[in-house]
Amino acid sequence: MKQRILVMNKQQLVQTLRGTEWKTDKVDKAEELKAGIYNIYLAVDADKNKSYNGLVVYADKDALYLKTETGFVKYSRDKLDSLPPIGSNVSINYENDKIRVNQVAAKAKRKLSM
Repeated sequence: MKQRILVMNKQQLVQTLRGTEWKTDKVDKAEELKAGIYNIYLAVDADKNKSYNGLVVYADKDALYLKTETGFVKYSRDKLDSLPPIGSNVSINYENDKIRVNQVAAKAKRKLSM
């Protein structure tokens, strides 16, 4: 099943590909997510030996999805003690077969000067 998150107008649409069309399953507030399309169906399972830094884009009953610089990573929800806020920048790693989540400061944004 292919799923994506579509964020626009401060709304978050969870969509599933059915046949050749994307159908909206759920609509929520986008929280801190920027407008865009987040193809979470491309997510790979997290490597237990690595730490990942990224943006929390979605969580369902089974998994937490993180957008990193190299793509999407998913973590099993049953290994999480608490769910980080959607749109937050975090660092995630495994520690004693549990997932440890640390908040990370957002990267500084460049400003255009004239």
